[in-house]
Amino acid sequence: MLAECPTSLSVQLSTTLSTQDLELFFHYTTVTSYTMPCEIYEEDVWYLLLPKYAFAHMFVANAVLSLAASHLCDLHQYDSDKVTYYRSLALHHQRLTRTNLKAIPTRFEALEDLEVPLHCVLLITSMVALHGVSIPAAQRTNCLSTLLASLNTARTLKDDIENMVPRFSISPLPGILFSYNKDSPHSHLSHSSIRSDLYLSLQVYERFIEGEEDPTRRTGKILKDCLDVVHSFNIHQQNARMVDILFDPLVWSDRVLKATTSKYPPALVLLGLYGILLQTLRPSWWFEGAGEIFIRTILGEKLPPEWQMLMTQACKNIRI
Repeated sequence: MLAECPTSLSVQLSTTLSTQDLELFFHYTTVTSYTMPCEIYEEDVWYLLLPKYAFAHMFVANAVLSLAASHLCDLHQYDSDKVTYYRSLALHHQRLTRTNLKAIPTRFEALEDLEVPLHCVLLITSMVALHGVSIPAAQRTNCLSTLLASLNTARTLKDDIENMVPRFSISPLPGILFSYNKDSPHSHLSHSSIRSDLYLSLQVYERFIEGEEDPTRRTGKILKDCLDVVHSFNIHQQNARMVDILFDPLVWSDRVLKATTSKYPPALVLLGLYGILLQTLRPSWWFEGAGEIFIRTILGEKLPPEWQMLMTQACKNIRI
């Protein structure tokens, strides 16, 4: 069983949060929490355990509020004023999440006290970032910059957590947050034709990398890191766990992200393939449309012919 929620840091949300914040919290507990994809043992992390942690840790409360605001943004997606309003609230609480996390007193940094809330907050941050990719305002900006910013949001928080709790690892996350029930619709990938195309494209990608550069040369480390990402994509297809796919960018090396910023083709194509991997999942409101944005963005870049052909082949069964 999961450990009992700590109470030594309990905050009075009724006096700490504004009326607006309390309305968001109410929306989370009555609506948003029931849209989340997980049941663990006898307790549901999202609608039972996480609100308890929100009362114990302000950084969890802010993460919950950012997720609720994102959900309201999605529910009002055809009202531009409300989209702008709720997205600004989501980003506001996302920033406060990091601020309040870093303010945790040293004596409460024990992994056994914070493991579950830290994993939850990291996952919520990724969800909010992915949701932000697909809203209209984001699509009007420089898409590649938007995608990289969305990935870096959660990566930065992960770095903060690892600096605070050296033993923290995202590796136990699937066991903590997602059900092992094989019948759960959230535990399986869908769209077999897309998965088949992606599998073949990953094999082609590996052959391209093997012929791209001598590993002993300067770019060899980047290419090796790119291959590591491709190998993880292959594993995710076999395990069919949503959480592994959502968290994959958190374990990409800094070299891969920097190479993407520099528009290095092998790294750019990884973003496109990641978008296709998102497309293989059954849609949820917090990432629906994000995969397509990743794909469109990379297809819009000036890739060398062989890389462009790989991307085109990989997404031939995706309507974009």
